[in-house]
Amino acid sequence: MENKTCLFCGNKFLPVRSDQKYCSHQCGKNTYLNRHKVLKHCPICGKEFLTYKGAPSKPQTTYCSNQCKSLAQCHKVELICQTCGEAYLVASWRARTSVVCSRKCYSIWRIGRYGGENHWHWQGGKETNYTWKPEWRELRISILKRDKYQCQSCEERNKAKLEVHHVIPFEVSNSHTFLITLCRKCHRKVHRELNHNIALSHV
Repeated sequence: MENKTCLFCGNKFLPVRSDQKYCSHQCGKNTYLNRHKVLKHCPICGKEFLTYKGAPSKPQTTYCSNQCKSLAQCHKVELICQTCGEAYLVASWRARTSVVCSRKCYSIWRIGRYGGENHWHWQGGKETNYTWKPEWRELRISILKRDKYQCQSCEERNKAKLEVHHVIPFEVSNSHTFLITLCRKCHRKVHRELNHNIALSHV
C-alpha cells in the first residue's frame, strides 16, 4: 500500500486501511474540532476567542479564561426587588433568575405567584386544614378535658392515642356540641363506616 499525506498535519504515513485519511487518531480528532469551532466575545474583557459549539451535555464556553470566569462570578449588578421595590446587588450569573432581595420577600412573592387561585391544589376557597390554627388547639384541649381524656367508645385513656372527632363536618360547625373524644382506632372506624354509607347512598 502506498504512502498517503495526512489531511491535517501534511505528514506522509503508511495507511492501515485504504480509506484512512489521517496519520493518527489525534489528527482526526483535531480536524473534527476545527470544523465545530465558533468565534465568541468574552463578556468580561471583550477579547475574541475560539470555542467549540455547545452540546446538551457540555454547554458552550462563555468566558475566554478561568480568570474572566472568576471575575464574572464576583461581579455584581443592581436589580429591583419585585416585592418591596428596593434596589439590591446580586452576582451577575444570577441576574437572569433573581427576582427578590431576601427570603422574606421571596416568601411574599411566592405566595402571590402560587397562592390562592394560582395554586394547583386550589379548591375554590374551601378551608381544608384547620388543625394548625391556635383556636383549634385550644378547642381540642377543652374537649379532651370535658371527656376526661377518655375515648367515648372504648374508654381508652392513652393520651397519645386520643383524637377529637367532628360528629358533623367542621365546615358546618366547630361547636362543643358536635365534638367528641375518640381513640385513633375508633376514630378510623367511624370514618370508614361513614365513607361506606356515603358510597352506598350513591349506588
